[in-house]
Formats: sequence, C-alpha cells, structure tokens
Amino acid sequence: MTSRHIRISGLIAVLIAAPLASPLVAQSNQTTGTVRGVVTSKGGAPIVGATVVLQNQETGFMRTIRTDAKGSFQAPLLPVGPYISTLTAEGMKSQKNDKLVVSLGGTTSLNLAMESAVASATVEVVASAQSLDAHQVNSVSTVDAKLVENIPLVTRNFQDLVRLTPG
Repeated sequence: MTSRHIRISGLIAVLIAAPLASPLVAQSNQTTGTVRGVVTSKGGAPIVGATVVLQNQETGFMRTIRTDAKGSFQAPLLPVGPYISTLTAEGMKSQKNDKLVVSLGGTTSLNLAMESAVASATVEVVASAQSLDAHQVNSVSTVDAKLVENIPLVTRNFQDLVRLTPG
C-alpha cells in the first residue's frame, strides 16, 4: 500500500469517528440542581424582597435568596439532597417546609402564598413541593461502581458507559 492510500484511509477513519465522538463532548458533569419559585400574598400580589433560606438537611449547606420585583426567586447550583426552606417577609407570617428535595440536574418548583401576620407566628408546611418542571427537560443517568463491575465492557474504557445513557 502506498503512503497516499494510508493517508486517505486515515482521513476516512477520522471522518467516520468524529460524529461518533460528539455525544461524548455533549455529556454534562452536572452534580447540582435548582430551586425556583414565586412568592405571593394570599390575594395573588407578588411579595417583593421576601427572604428564602434553603438549608441542606444532610450537609448543613445554606443559601439565602431574596425575591425580585415579580416575587420570583431562583437558586441554581444547589447540591442534591433534602432541604428545609424558610420563608420570611416583613408583615407576613413566616413559613417552613422540610419536604423539599433537590434532584440531580433538575429544577424543583417552590411556589408559596404568604398570609399577613397579625401577631408573630410560624407556619410549618408539610406538603411536598412539585417535583416536575414543565419548563425544563433534562435527562440524567447515574453510573455506580456496581454497574461498572457487572456490565461487560469490551475495552473496559469508561467512555463506553456513555452508550448506556438515553438520548
């Protein structure tokens, strides 16, 4: 075989392999989730400047956010796990929710309506937050050590595990 044929064969191999490698580049190393929502009064008016405190129950990690002019807030890049949310605003009853769960690569909605405070009181919310976000679509796959040990991989290359992910 001549060197020209070898170069052409190499070029063809690169052109075939390049599209196959592109899904590897598109994979995300995301290890966090997001909480977002809107804080309103019982009448539906947005609560501007309300304080939302999110605390991870397992690690103690804490994030404090204030609502904007529309009563909206967003807390990106939160470590996954169960959270306690505490909501306070001047002239309103504070609220606490310990059923909030941040999932890997997901967005958890936390929409709250606050009551006017006649006297200082704390309301503990025992309902769980909505876990489905219709505005964002993500696909997340977790590969643990047991799967890596038990699945037959031809080359034992970790990049072969990408073929197991959906999408």
